[in-house]
Amino acid sequence: MESSIVFAVDVTRDEEIIWLDAENVIAPVPDGHWRWIHLDRSDSGAEPLLTALGFSPLAIRALNTEQTRPRSWHIDDFTMIVLRGVNLNPAVDQELISVRIAARDNMVVSSRRYRIMAVQEQREALLAGGGPRGSAELILAIIQGLSDRLSTREDEINEVLDRMEAREKLLPDDQMELRSLRRRVNLMRRYVRPQYQAVSSLQVLDPDWFGDDLRQQLGERTNEVLRLVEDLDLMNERAELLYQQIRAESEARQARNTYILSLVAAVFVPLSFITGLLGINVGGIPGADSAGAFAIVVAGMATLIAVELAIMKLLKWF
Repeated sequence: MESSIVFAVDVTRDEEIIWLDAENVIAPVPDGHWRWIHLDRSDSGAEPLLTALGFSPLAIRALNTEQTRPRSWHIDDFTMIVLRGVNLNPAVDQELISVRIAARDNMVVSSRRYRIMAVQEQREALLAGGGPRGSAELILAIIQGLSDRLSTREDEINEVLDRMEAREKLLPDDQMELRSLRRRVNLMRRYVRPQYQAVSSLQVLDPDWFGDDLRQQLGERTNEVLRLVEDLDLMNERAELLYQQIRAESEARQARNTYILSLVAAVFVPLSFITGLLGINVGGIPGADSAGAFAIVVAGMATLIAVELAIMKLLKWF
């Protein structure tokens, strides 16, 4: 079980930090203490540890299941929260990764598969003597950390879109970059919109261990996540407009090239007919025995080209 514990800590009423081992983790939380246990859910010892902590099978499944969407709900005496954040692990090929939280007034149990920087940030704050001093403060801090990194990722995408919009002419290679951006934006929208619903649902659940001041902060966090959702919707629209612009320019180029080829064909089809007619291998071809016939044919064909071009110009074909 110990291998599944990333870290575990008790914070006393006097704000003393006590780091716990596996044996102390499953002990009851002393009066006046607040406990945070962070688990690696990919470790086989996570489920037995959660069982030892008194979690029901339903709560254990919520903390350990693979496929999740952000949401918040009650199980037993715990408030369950599933959130998503930006993946900052270079070796992990995912845009967003999850953190699952079970919280009550004196304890928070969080689990993850990959390292979450918003959680790591709070651990480092505790090491430095600061950090959260209760379940509600920790949840708010994690939501804030996740939102800040999502906002940073959105800023990166916006910079690319701004650069493309500033160009006088988009390049065909930009189409591939836009496709990649749209995939990233749509993937973020898939999870950030439910994340807004999860945070706003937390307001509705209204755990009794949230004080009035922290409830107001939760409202602010909810508005921040809503802004992220609105920004993603706007980015998706901008990327779609740019993508349609590139397609329109590409189609216009193709139409122009086809038109030019059609004009060239219109000029040379009559010439091909004449040369083909004069090249048939039968008797009676005019000028076959004349030394000046070739020059006359060439001059006639040049005149025909000039007439064709004049007609096209008159008809404003070019």
